[in-house]
Amino acid sequence: MKLLIVDDEIIEREALKHFFKSNDLGIEVVGEASNGLQAVELNQALQPNIITMDIRMGILDGLKATECIKRDNPQVEIIILTAFGLFEYSQQAIKNRVFDYLLKPVEEKELISAIEKVKRHIRLKVKPLQVNQRAKLFDLNEDTLEYKKNDELFKDNRISKIVNYIMDNLEKDLTLEILASLVHINTSYLSRLFKSTTGVALSNFILEARIEKAKFLLINQQKKPLKIIAEEVGFTNIHHFSNTFKKLEGITPTNYRSMGKGAV
Repeated sequence: MKLLIVDDEIIEREALKHFFKSNDLGIEVVGEASNGLQAVELNQALQPNIITMDIRMGILDGLKATECIKRDNPQVEIIILTAFGLFEYSQQAIKNRVFDYLLKPVEEKELISAIEKVKRHIRLKVKPLQVNQRAKLFDLNEDTLEYKKNDELFKDNRISKIVNYIMDNLEKDLTLEILASLVHINTSYLSRLFKSTTGVALSNFILEARIEKAKFLLINQQKKPLKIIAEEVGFTNIHHFSNTFKKLEGITPTNYRSMGKGAV
């Protein structure tokens, strides 16, 4: 993924370039800017996936630059890296829809974690033109977990049949071969059809469905052991379940359950 570094201190920019060069994170630094105005211009020219943004800079500060950049390129994800933890700064950053807000000096493991999270977020995002069509795949309420069965995106009977099967069999091994055989098409065509219809890869849909069901069970069945919940959503290894849950939700299943106790 392409990354743009924005910081008025050359030492900071060089340190970040060295960091990304030294760590195999799948990140290509495509440019650097020393102020917000340059950042806005380079964003338009380079179309990066990720921007690391300082706040206090000359000509145009990082928060104003973020606002301009998000207006021009809503898909870009911005991570604020600043030495200033003022409440009004973080409040404005949230308003500008930044992905993360990190205080300098940032520990290497903290920055690696933030980069991995933003990469996962970008991979799971749908294309802009498909956002309204896809909306939200799942409705989660106090009684049940269900996908939007009447949504336009399921008008293809084959897709509807596959989604029905997935939602009814989350505890099973949902291979591409099994799903393709249900509607009598080959696996390659199914992958293309599902992605073009829903805006999300089939494997990601299954993973999201498993985690959404797990979230429902964690909140609504507080006494059910994590191991049983993991098995009911298709994970044979509880450690794999916990790691996957944390990667997607940014929190462990145990902590998620604790946070939701008051909502039950």
